[in-house]
Amino acid sequence: MKNTNYFIDLDDVLFDTGALIEDFKKMLVRCGASQESMAAYYQSQGIANPAYMSRTYHLIRHPEQLGTIFGVGSHEVAAMVGEIQAIIDRFPTYVYEDATAFLEETRDQKRFIVSFGATDWQTLKIERSGLGKHFAGLALTHGKHKSDAILDFHRNGLIDSVDGIFIDDKGSEIMRMRTELPQIRSYRLYRPGGRYNDQEYVPDGRQVADLRELFLVCA
Repeated sequence: MKNTNYFIDLDDVLFDTGALIEDFKKMLVRCGASQESMAAYYQSQGIANPAYMSRTYHLIRHPEQLGTIFGVGSHEVAAMVGEIQAIIDRFPTYVYEDATAFLEETRDQKRFIVSFGATDWQTLKIERSGLGKHFAGLALTHGKHKSDAILDFHRNGLIDSVDGIFIDDKGSEIMRMRTELPQIRSYRLYRPGGRYNDQEYVPDGRQVADLRELFLVCA
């Protein structure tokens, strides 16, 4: 297999964020949050991450913030600390089996995570899941597109040329990458039941069901 740069989204591509959200919802119900407040929050936020932005995740601050959002008492907030820690301890189980196989099969290639999301929470997921050791670089983008992150990898000397393969589960991201960096081969990951499967996308054969299929297509 020739040397290839892989630029890979985190959520719902490498890491089962949909399952993480469901586990957070169950935890919040156990800690006193109403179904109505959760529905409103997740419709606006979309992911189970802290709304604040910082470089370091704070296990105590996260439950306090969630307690304020969902109007639960101090006793329930204290219970959340242990509940969230248990979820964090299970982060390795949220890594897709096909992602683990893909990382083994491409171990000699340069791989980069390119993801949206709060820096502290995304970094925690990457580190505690065990994914971080498999990647040459990480870009958590805020206010800029993922194509800018790839260009930054080149400017910083992490890749020799702006080429390779980009994989994301959002059709809008695929179409934008194809416009801004057409030399990058962009593939949409279309997992059964994926959270963004309803996004409009113009099929051109660059759609795969999982990362094993991506490896076979690109090998």
